[in-house]
Amino acid sequence: MQKIGFKNNLAFALLYASKLDDAKKEAERLNPQPKAFIVAAEAITQGSKAGLAQAQKITSGEYESKTVTKAAGDIARRYRAYPQAADLLEAGASGSNSGDVMGLASILRKTKKSEDMKFPDDPAGMVEKMFVEALNGRFTPEVSMRLSRINAPKFMKLQDPEEERNKNRAQPVSAARLAG
Repeated sequence: MQKIGFKNNLAFALLYASKLDDAKKEAERLNPQPKAFIVAAEAITQGSKAGLAQAQKITSGEYESKTVTKAAGDIARRYRAYPQAADLLEAGASGSNSGDVMGLASILRKTKKSEDMKFPDDPAGMVEKMFVEALNGRFTPEVSMRLSRINAPKFMKLQDPEEERNKNRAQPVSAARLAG
């Protein structure tokens, strides 16, 4: 894989498989080391302070430290480690886009993983759950039935899917019918 330019892929695959210690070890043995990746892995596993300390240890100078820290924040964000991502991005914010980066960090501090969200057991909560499932690409008729109240699944089972599809299809309108 190294010959075709994919030498970091194993480290990233291990990261996204939640094998963080193995991912960090794999990244540390690469030459050159992907510093942002190592900082992100450290922050995700040991906390933001440890990640920031790692950035100071493996970089030289403020500019490189901020660049690596911001890139590590982006990696942590994609991993969905939102608190660590916010801390890393904030520490790495500099230059003309620092306001945008600080704004993103502020949003990430409030961001929760959808699977950790709690919804009220009422109609509004059901709609919120359906919305989250739809955004995650998991909204199916089965999920709809699971989230719906007792009578909704009974009603949905009575509906003929083919009949519903036919009802929703636009009926062609001829020019004679429009003129008539």
